[in-house]
Order: sequence, then structure tokens, then C-alpha cells
Amino acid sequence: MMDLSIIIVSYNSRADLEGCLAAIAGTAGALAHEVLVVDNASADGTVERVRASFPEVRVLANKVNAGFTRANNQGIERSGGRHLLLLNPDTEVGPNALARMVEVLDSDPTVGIVSCRLLNTDGSTQYSWRRDASLLWWTAGRVLGLERLVQRFHIRRMRAILRRAGPGNVIEVQEVMGACLMVRRTVVDRIGALDERIFMSLEDSEFCRRASRAGWRVVYVPDVTVVHHGGHSARLNLGTALTEYYRSEMYFVRLYYGRFTAILHRVLLVVECSVKGIVTLARIAFGRSQERGRLRAYQATLRAALSRSRPMLPSETR
Repeated sequence: MMDLSIIIVSYNSRADLEGCLAAIAGTAGALAHEVLVVDNASADGTVERVRASFPEVRVLANKVNAGFTRANNQGIERSGGRHLLLLNPDTEVGPNALARMVEVLDSDPTVGIVSCRLLNTDGSTQYSWRRDASLLWWTAGRVLGLERLVQRFHIRRMRAILRRAGPGNVIEVQEVMGACLMVRRTVVDRIGALDERIFMSLEDSEFCRRASRAGWRVVYVPDVTVVHHGGHSARLNLGTALTEYYRSEMYFVRLYYGRFTAILHRVLLVVECSVKGIVTLARIAFGRSQERGRLRAYQATLRAALSRSRPMLPSETR
């Protein structure tokens, strides 16, 4: 069995994907690996360009947009590596990053999931992991307009953790971002793949939480890097991405935080989407017609949050 299967889901990401695949080819070295691209019905020639420029890459071309989660699972189902790397198309793998993450998994059988330091395009560190950070606090921060303050607090805390870690050490965390998430196949065999009730957003958080509950450790390796340019597919349709995020958040809270917290979370979302919906309506009235997608996201979330039934799951909107 080969060491690593790299699975990349693309959606109108041709330019980013070319850089991603070139970086993998230049940094994989002697690591026995395969690359699978699962394309979600791109209209920008992604499939044709990958097949022409990277013939060694296996391409699975979906006829419809199956969603980020389902497409990753399609790649997992067709892969053959001992370990699996879920990688976004808007990333560029740095030197030795792949080999280092494989080494961490091979050296410690208690580690189930590993990621490394993600960098923004400008070279600054992207805080792509959480430890002891409740999703409800982030939601409350959004509602109160204190999201940046909450974010700064966690960034300062993470910087302190990184300073204490020391060179060559790994950091045990609660979850890592799915833009670069390596998992040993044994974990998937035991707990299943990504939760397809999530169309996109927070599928990585749910997967890490499920792996942790099954006894696997999630770790972060700060001494190797991957550049993550960020948000390409979401920017193509912000309204859809925002709707799916809110729905996934409701589902995740209900799944892991209990009924009382889920009710409180719904209340917070009602307040947030009501206020932001009013602001967005005003922007539209002043000619910002591009805000209509955002307004539809707030309206859909309000309907779901006010419903007496359980929150609508992303897969139930398809």
C-alpha cells in the first residue's frame, strides 16, 4: 500500500488548482503517493486542464455539484494510501510538509489526524486550529459585534501555545482546518468518512470531534508549512456559502452541545440574522444589489432557526 493519497475537491478552481498540483509534484520527493482530483461540475475547464497538464493525476468529474463533503468522500472511496490528505485547491504545499505529517502519523499510533502550519498569501500564520474553544462563543461574538475581539483573544492564546511548544514538537489540539487535514486510513475505517449531512462548512470540525471521541489524538505540526490562499470557491457564490455555513453550524451545535445550547444558539442566530438582514436591506436600497445573495442567506437561516422542528440539514435542501 502506498504512503499517501492526496484528495483535492475542485469547483471552478482551475488557476488555483494548477499551482496546488505543481507544488505537490515539487515537494513530494520520494514519498509514495497518488493525487485524486474530484471536480464538482466546474464550468471553467478545470477537468480538461488537469488531464492535459497533469496526466499522472486521477480525475473524477462529477456531472453535478455533489458538495464539498460528498466529493471528499468520493475521493476517499477511490484512494489506496495508508494515509489520506484532504487538501484544498487554493493551497501550495511547502518543502517537507507531506513527509513530516506522514512521519508524525507513523511514529505515534495514538495520533489519528494531523495538520501543519497554514500561511496566508502574505506569509503570516493562519490560525487554522482550535483548542478548548466553544463554537457558541464565536457565535455570541458575531451577534454582539465582538467577533474581532474574540478572534484576537484566541490568536494571542494560540501564539502563546506556539511559543511554548518548542522546535520539532507537535501540539495536541481540538480540531484542525479541512484545508489541509491528514488522517490515517484506520480512523476512517473505524469511524466512517466525513458526515455527508453537511454539504460544506464544519465538516472538518465534526470529523475531528468524532475522531477524538473514538480515542484518536488530533495534532498540529508547526515546523512545516502549507500556503492557504483561502476562500476561492466560497467567493464564487457568497450567499450559498453563507447559507450552508449557518445550516451546518445549527446541525453541529445540535449534534454535540445538547438541546439547551442548541436552543440558545438558535436565539443568537435569530438576533444576528435579523440585525444583519436589516443592514443588508438598507445596502440594497442604496444600490448594493450584489448583497441580495447575503440577504437570502439571512432569510433562510431565520426560517430554519424559528422553525419548531429540528434545523434543516444541508443535505435536505438538495
